[in-house]
Amino acid sequence: MSELNKDNNIINTQNTIQNNNINTNLNNDLNTSVIDNKVPKIILNKDKKQNLNNSNNSINNNNNNNNNINNNNINNNNINNNNNNINNINNNNINNNNNNNINNINNKNHIQYKEQIDTLDIYPIDYFKKTLSKCCHKDNEYIINDFDTIYRIIIDLKTLNNMQKNIILVRFHRISAYCLKNYKSISKYYTFSKLFIISCGILNPALLSINSDKDNKYYTLIYWSVWALQLSVSLITSYVSFYKWDRKYFLYNSYRSKINQEIWYYLELTGKYNINDEEETIINHDTRLNLFLERIESLFRKLKNSDLEIEVSEDEKKDDIKINYSNLNPTPAPDYNYPSRQIQNYENENEIN
Repeated sequence: MSELNKDNNIINTQNTIQNNNINTNLNNDLNTSVIDNKVPKIILNKDKKQNLNNSNNSINNNNNNNNNINNNNINNNNINNNNNNINNINNNNINNNNNNNINNINNKNHIQYKEQIDTLDIYPIDYFKKTLSKCCHKDNEYIINDFDTIYRIIIDLKTLNNMQKNIILVRFHRISAYCLKNYKSISKYYTFSKLFIISCGILNPALLSINSDKDNKYYTLIYWSVWALQLSVSLITSYVSFYKWDRKYFLYNSYRSKINQEIWYYLELTGKYNINDEEETIINHDTRLNLFLERIESLFRKLKNSDLEIEVSEDEKKDDIKINYSNLNPTPAPDYNYPSRQIQNYENENEIN
C-alpha cells in the first residue's frame, strides 16, 4: 500500500510540473506589441497548438493511470479484507469446535463420575469396629457410644449419595475416636494422680499423729511409710505439671462432647443447621453437608492447636512476658514530696536574701 501511494505522489508531481511548463510557454508566447498605444495582439503558431494538445492528452493519460491505480488499490484492500474475514470465521469455527469437544469430554467425565458414585458401596459397619480385643471393652463393640444408631440413621438419609455418606461416617469416626482415645488415656492418669494426692494428704498427717511414741514397734515402719508416701506425692505432682494431665483432661472432655453434639445437630437439622441465610435454599442434609464438614474440621483444628499451646511450658511464657515488658517505657513514679521541697527551697532563698 505504501509503495502504491508513493507512485501516485510521483505521477501527480510530474503532472503539475508539465502544467507549469506549458503555462510558462504560453506566457512567453503571448507577445504583445505596443504600437501606437494599440491593444496587444496574441500570436499563436500551429506548432504551439499541437504541443498544447499533446500536453493535455498526456495529462489525461496520467489521470487515467492514477484512476486505474486507485481502483487496483481498492480491489486489493477488498481482497485483503475478505481474506481476513475468512480467517476470522475459520478461527471462530475452530474455537467453537474445540469448546464443544471440551464440553463433551467434561459431560462424559461427569456422567462417568455419577455412575461411579451411584455404584459406590457404603462401608459396612464392621469396618468401624474396635481392633482391640473384646476383653478390654466388654460393654460396647464400637469405640463411640451409639455409633450403630448413628450409622443406621446416616444410611437411611435419602438426600445424600453413597460417597457423601462414606465421608460423614469415616471422618466423624476418625475425629471422635481420636478425641475419645486421648480422653480415656489422660483421664486414667489424671484420676489416679488426683485420688492418690488427696489420699496421701489425708493419710500422712494421720500417721504422723499416731507415731509419736518411739518405743512402739511400728514406729520405724510408719516413719518410712510416711516418707515414701510424701516422696510419691512430690513425684506425681511433678508428673502432672510436666505432662499437664489436668488441662488436657478438661480440653479433650469438652471437645469430645462438642463433636458428639455436632453430629446430632446435623442429623436433626437443628441449631445452626436450621438457619436459612438464602430464602431460595432448601434445608436438608445435602445442602447442610458442607456446613457440617466445615464445623467438624474447625473443631478438630482448634483441638489440635489448643493441645499444642498446652505443651508450651510456663517458663517460656514467663520469658515472653518479660521480653514484652522490657520493650515498654516505664512510667516514672509520682513524687509526693515535690510540694514540700518547693516550699523549703523558697524559704531558703528568702533567708539568703
